[in-house]
Amino acid sequence: MSSTLNQTPAVSSPASVTLGLEDAAPVLRMKTTGELIEFWKGRFERDPRDFISLTYLGEAYIRQGRETGDVSAYERAEATLRRSLEINSRYEPTLAYLSAAVFVKHDFQGALELASRVYAADPRALQALATMGDAQKGIVLRFLPGPGVPAKATKPGARCGNRWQRRRRRHRPHRHPTGTPTTRRRGTTRSSS
Repeated sequence: MSSTLNQTPAVSSPASVTLGLEDAAPVLRMKTTGELIEFWKGRFERDPRDFISLTYLGEAYIRQGRETGDVSAYERAEATLRRSLEINSRYEPTLAYLSAAVFVKHDFQGALELASRVYAADPRALQALATMGDAQKGIVLRFLPGPGVPAKATKPGARCGNRWQRRRRRHRPHRHPTGTPTTRRRGTTRSSS
């Protein structure tokens, strides 16, 4: 009995242990924008009625435009997405991507209309909501006077500039008619002691 208790169990060497990782698949990676464009083009060529492939091809063109700054990529995206809408005019992702492509071309009213259609159909479409906000801001900024526009060019009594510009003008030191700055502000009186 004592001879079996004192025996050490046979331990295999670390070199003989296999984990099964040698046959594992290679690590997956994301496709590049060019690969995505080729992939979605190929899918659409196999099935010319596949509006979903056209939608994601348009999204890949938008991505290419963002990466390269090439305006023609946005034009290709818009053409592709409009072609997808010819097949299925009610597919919301197509409308959402189209609103983003139209927004980049500074057609704020068109982007707002498209994004509003998407958001009305699905209030959870946050990208459409973001595009709506950006388009509204673009529309408003188009009609506000810029920093180079004098106040007289706007309507009489209209506020000129944003609130930070107005605050900066309000807190400038008061200048005496001779052009020398004074320490007094308008509307304050100096008490003599």
